[in-house]
Amino acid sequence: MASISPARNGRWTALVNTSCKRKSKAFDTKTEARRWARHLEIAAEDQTKAKKGIDLTFGELVEEYVATVSEIKEVSRAKKNALSNICRIIGRVPVSEMDAPKIRDFVRERRNGPTAPSPATIGMDLTYIHTILSHGGALTGTDTAHALSSLKAVRTVLAAADTVSR
Repeated sequence: MASISPARNGRWTALVNTSCKRKSKAFDTKTEARRWARHLEIAAEDQTKAKKGIDLTFGELVEEYVATVSEIKEVSRAKKNALSNICRIIGRVPVSEMDAPKIRDFVRERRNGPTAPSPATIGMDLTYIHTILSHGGALTGTDTAHALSSLKAVRTVLAAADTVSR
């Protein structure tokens, strides 16, 4: 979204937030500033539309989610670390390929990893995965329904086996 504001020297400044990057430029007239800002916004929309056709990885969803949320509020260091640990294991998996076996493999690898987290920590990781699939999918227009249903099924089974806590 663009904002146009007058500068002290009688010029106009356009500020545009695109792809989590801010760009600004000064112009002599307000019309020129609006035209430039609109041009950047259209280019960003075209890029987003082109990206929707591509099957995004889970790591790309995480990036989009963190970038969007951090514009509104600060993402905690603990959450960033947890998402980093999750992405280390399943960050390269395309969202369309996230199914029950991949999620079970994630839990197994996480549980047997160097830190050997508790069932509560693994449950929190699954909650973060759910949040990313729900919100990140909505932000990018990615269909995450299959991944979410697989996550729910796996979580139910693992919770019954006391591998994760709810």
